Amino acid sequence: MKILLLIVLHSTNAFAGGSLFGDGGYAVECLAPASEFNMLEVYEADHFYNDVPVIPTNTVSFFAPIDRVGLIQALSLELVKFKIEAPEFLEYLETEMRIELKAVLVPRTLFKLTTMDWGVVLRPMPASCFIVQAAVQRIEKESEPPVIFINESIWSRFTYTNRAALALHESLHRWFDKEKNTLAVRQVLIWYMAPEKFKHLNASVINDVIKNRRAADSTLFKSVRY
Repeated sequence: MKILLLIVLHSTNAFAGGSLFGDGGYAVECLAPASEFNMLEVYEADHFYNDVPVIPTNTVSFFAPIDRVGLIQALSLELVKFKIEAPEFLEYLETEMRIELKAVLVPRTLFKLTTMDWGVVLRPMPASCFIVQAAVQRIEKESEPPVIFINESIWSRFTYTNRAALALHESLHRWFDKEKNTLAVRQVLIWYMAPEKFKHLNASVINDVIKNRRAADSTLFKSVRY
């Protein structure tokens, strides 16, 4: 009982100060036809391509271990492959790989949607679906790495791709630190999870998103429907 109490008190106090980059990552909970959770960018991807968004893994496990450094390295290689000219961003990713983020699972009841900073939602949302807080990123002290507070009930039901998307989402936040919402981060991840054809068609758009540190008008993306 004492251990549980300490965890709850630590989690509760964690929201009482420090700095916050946006409100962290968002998820979409759909109640019908069956209860399902997806990161917002995974949910939005269907707006651009009728295919399953995928972040590759070398294991077949549904809940494969999340290798944050490996995920960032893979993103860097994909940017180079599609000739995204963003040397400063690649340097940022190199720095991000050296930061040891601390992740803490906290009860869903501690998360509140205090601000609607997700911006434009890029896919129509039926009445049975709604946005929930998946994670919040905090810096308690400038000399210490950020802490990611993750919604425990959502994390337990995320697939590997959703867990990996959340890890990358939190890793990209600080590059877009002047954005008022998470749209730019989500656009980069929608592109990264996309089929090859979509990446080729929209490499220049993502290049501008990264270079300008601003989300692009969603109409600039060329859709791919299979």
